Formats: sequence, C-alpha cells, structure tokens
Amino acid sequence: MLHTLHFKVFAFTFFGEFVSRLFVRRRAVSEIVGAVLVAMITIAMAVAYVMAGRSTAQSQVLSMVDLIRAAERRQRQLLSLTYAYKDGSGNLHLFIYNYGSETSTPDKLYLAEPTYVMGSGQYTFDMKQAGTNTPVPCIGSKQLVELTATPAPSQNQFDIILTTAEGGIFIWKFQG
Repeated sequence: MLHTLHFKVFAFTFFGEFVSRLFVRRRAVSEIVGAVLVAMITIAMAVAYVMAGRSTAQSQVLSMVDLIRAAERRQRQLLSLTYAYKDGSGNLHLFIYNYGSETSTPDKLYLAEPTYVMGSGQYTFDMKQAGTNTPVPCIGSKQLVELTATPAPSQNQFDIILTTAEGGIFIWKFQG
C-alpha cells in the first residue's frame, strides 16, 4: 500500500510537472503578449505626446508670425497731422494724411489736457475725405482726411492721441 501511494504521488507529481510546464509555456506567451501591448500603449502615448507638443510649437510659431505681421502692418501705418485748428463753434478740425502703404482705421481719439487722467478725455469724431467732404470709414494709403472732434478742449495747448483698430498709436501736440 505504501508502494502504491508512492506511485500515485509520483504520478501526481509527474502530472503536476506536465501541467506546470503547460502553464509556464502559456504564461510565457501571455507575458510576451502583455509586453507587446505595454510597448504599443507606450509608443502610442509617446506619439500622441510628440504630436501635441508639435502642434503647440506650431501654433506658437504661427502666433509669433502673426505678431510680426501685425507689427509690420503697424509700421506701414504712417499718419501725419498736417494741419489742425479750432473753429468758432468749439470744434477741433484735424487734417491727417496717410503716407504709408497700409490702410488705417481710426478707433479712438483722446485730447489730453495738462492734467490728463488715463481713460478720460475720449472724444467722438466724424471723419470725411478732405476736399470732397465724403464720409469715409478709414484712411487709405496716400489719402488726406479731416477728423472733426466735438467739443474741442478749452486750453490752447494739449496732446492729440489717435489709436487705430490695427494697433497703431499716434501722438501729436496742438498749440493754438
């Protein structure tokens, strides 16, 4: 009986070794598959990260290019105050010539008195082409316009600050 028991244990052990060898082989296959899956996920995440970084870098380059182009447009806005006067009705007339190659769209007009506080002194204005009195929305290249601001400041000396929709800022002194 002891001998039989030993045989059964040996048979069980032999069978157990056979089963464990199958599991080892399957486990090796599953470890390889798992390693391949982990590698594929890692590569996919790395590609996504690189593409996102590339997209961000490209958008930053494009925004820098846009900033440079906007600066070039501002440099091509060359406005000159050729003549200014106050009429008897209290209006200020400004004759502005654009000798640049870029069209300018006046946005805001500030008339800064000596005690100027930033944000105050904004004036409304009408703009028309000089000579024809035709209203115009912008100052084209090589064009002279007349801006009329109402009412003119009471002082005879102040700064005229004109901003454009394109980002230009022009400052002139008025002494009348």
